[in-house]
Amino acid sequence: MLHCGPVRSHARDLDYFRLGYALMRQERQQPLTRDEHLELGRELRQARIKLNELAALVVEVYGPQNQAAFTFQKIVDSLETLSEDMQAQAAEDLRGQPVEGIYT
Repeated sequence: MLHCGPVRSHARDLDYFRLGYALMRQERQQPLTRDEHLELGRELRQARIKLNELAALVVEVYGPQNQAAFTFQKIVDSLETLSEDMQAQAAEDLRGQPVEGIYT
């Protein structure tokens, strides 16, 4: 499991979560280290594998037109998009270092 330090945001102080969402901040946060990117990449790959297995099971049991099967596919697609986004973020955070395959 990814072990990160405390959240580097002032969201608690500003009570953004009372509104039901966190506001995106423009200020630059401390980027993840290479080791943190590698660990997060492993965790996301494992999550993608598990969700694909669960999605296949739901499709097999309930059929591809079932709402739960559809929602599982949306989650699988979103996790794929997240992995692609994190791969791009790793390239930005770790400029000059090899990052191929960290998240994909």
